[in-house]
Amino acid sequence: MTDWSVPRRAQARQKGARWDDLTAQSDDALQSRAMSALGRAVLWCLRDARKPGEILRKLERWADVVREVARSPNGVAALHAVARYIWEVSDILVDELQETVLATVGQEVKDAMTTTADKLREEGRREGRVEGERAALLRQLKARFGDPSPAVVARVSGATPGEIEAWLERVLVARSLAEVLGDA
Repeated sequence: MTDWSVPRRAQARQKGARWDDLTAQSDDALQSRAMSALGRAVLWCLRDARKPGEILRKLERWADVVREVARSPNGVAALHAVARYIWEVSDILVDELQETVLATVGQEVKDAMTTTADKLREEGRREGRVEGERAALLRQLKARFGDPSPAVVARVSGATPGEIEAWLERVLVARSLAEVLGDA
């Protein structure tokens, strides 16, 4: 049980709303709720995913619910979202979750997690490439035109991948910073 409490202003604004402290609920209580398997799985993740290792320790108890989600319409897509949430908020490694899922839930769900893991890895590679291109652009701007101002750094940091790509090409031939960034 945590010592989390609802701020008084939120309570006042939500008269009649029912606050649900998931940390006070047992696995059995969450699993017996009258809602879809996905809803029960989401409540479980909201309650336990931020606790180190808790999802892995409890996966066997939740295996039937996870299988039910996988078999439901759009279940694989739903499991993608659940797995992504787990990876975003926990210290669990992708491979560690996949191995545990295979051992406790089965191949059907592991395949869904594998697809999610592959997508996350590709997204990470893409983000890494863009960050690398941003860093390279800032180094090139500094080499060609001196230290970039905080405004230029902010603009590069907020630029789309397409803008970064165009600026990387322009920095090679531009005569001014304004020309690189398309302000000329």
